[in-house]
Amino acid sequence: MTTIMRVQHHAFNHVEDGIRLVDLKNEDEKYLKQNGFSKLPSCIQGVQFSCLGKSYQGFGFRNDIGGVEFFHQLYTPFPVTLKSYAPTTLRSPKAKEYQACCLFYDFMDYLAFYTLKGSREFRLPQHDACIVMSHVSNYMHMVVDSDDYDEVYMFFPNTVVGRTIALTLKRRNPGKVTDYSIIYKGHANLRAFVQDRMNPFVMFSSRMSRSSILIPLLVLVILIAVLALVLYYDIKHTYRDGDLWKK
Repeated sequence: MTTIMRVQHHAFNHVEDGIRLVDLKNEDEKYLKQNGFSKLPSCIQGVQFSCLGKSYQGFGFRNDIGGVEFFHQLYTPFPVTLKSYAPTTLRSPKAKEYQACCLFYDFMDYLAFYTLKGSREFRLPQHDACIVMSHVSNYMHMVVDSDDYDEVYMFFPNTVVGRTIALTLKRRNPGKVTDYSIIYKGHANLRAFVQDRMNPFVMFSSRMSRSSILIPLLVLVILIAVLALVLYYDIKHTYRDGDLWKK
């Protein structure tokens, strides 16, 4: 399956003209909701196109220069860009200033963020815009765009690439950049975190793995305390039996 996905992903470099954005199909909406994306932004649409004589459909949205960010779980493990590469800037309709923005690696992470917005469990930042990088070739474009904002919040993957991007942005603007990856620590990215929330066993395993160091340490502390108490009473009774204990 992975090999097939890789071949199809590279084949998408030869997408024919006439990419169509249509209403989101019920099956795609069902897939998203079954995978934890309980809320969907209006920018998400169905995507239909032809490539090397075959027809494909999935979902995504247009980027800043007219290209299309596309995903379907049967064709590629992560979103891909059709035609023109560029970041996607999603500004709030009520935004009047360039005060705060959130940065994402791809639009599935953005969908995860959108799902968590308003949740009492997570205190996500207020923002005027979201910028989705979509491809590493768009990195500098995203960085320059984020320079316009007073506050920048990052939601990049917990990978070498994600951490490198986050570190570089922090060094560029140390006073205004905040890394939010702590929210999904132990997961590959924000998307994986939201998907795992739908599976109680996965979340339990994740929490247990994070506490795997604390539990043995706590047991060790308890054993030391018990041992100290036993030694104390042993010494006390020894002195008392030998008439050395002073009452």
